Amino acid sequence: MSSSKLNSFVSGFAVFGFAAAIHLGVVTPASALSLSCKGLGSPSFSATRTTESKLRGTTKSKVYVTKSGEREETRRGSGVDVRIVSAKATYIFNESRGDGIILPKPKRPRGPKGSKISSERVGKNTVLTEFIPSQNGGVVAGSKITCSPRGVPLEHQFIVPTKSNKLDVITIKHTNIRLGSQSKKLFQPPKSIKFKK
Repeated sequence: MSSSKLNSFVSGFAVFGFAAAIHLGVVTPASALSLSCKGLGSPSFSATRTTESKLRGTTKSKVYVTKSGEREETRRGSGVDVRIVSAKATYIFNESRGDGIILPKPKRPRGPKGSKISSERVGKNTVLTEFIPSQNGGVVAGSKITCSPRGVPLEHQFIVPTKSNKLDVITIKHTNIRLGSQSKKLFQPPKSIKFKK
C-alpha cells in the first residue's frame, strides 16, 4: 500500500479509541486514537461493541455509527447510559435520571512523531499496526486495528496508561454488524435532558 494511502488511515476521528476513554476513564494515547479504518471507507452501521480491559473487566454496548457521528448505549444499574459523538460536541446522558454532561468536540488526533503504520492483508480484512519510537531507540507496536473490506473497524487493541500510572490493555470488538443508514434522531440528545457543561 502506498504511503499516501496509509496516511489517509491516520486522518479523521477514531471511534474505537475515544469510546475506550469515555468508558474506562483512561488517558488514551494519540497512537490509539489516530489509527482508523477510514481510508477503506466510512460506512454507516450498527453493532454490538465489547470493550475488554485487563484492569476493569468487560463492558458490552450497542453502537450506531455514521461518517459524522456515533451513538453508544450501555445498560447499567441505573438504566441506559448514552454517549453521542457529533461534529459539535460529545453528549453523555442517562434518560432515566434526566441528566448529562457535554464535552467539547475532540481535536483531530495524530500519532506520535516518528510513528509508522504497517498494512497486512489477513483473509479479506486489512490489519493496520502503528509502530511508535521507544525510549531505547527501537520501535514498539502502539496500536493495532482490523478493518473489514468496507472499512468497518472489527477489532482494535492498544495499551493505555491509567490515571494511577498503570498500563491497561484495551481490546474493542464489533460483532452483529449491520450495514445501513441510521436515523438522524439517534444522534440528537433529547430536549428533556438537563446538561452540565
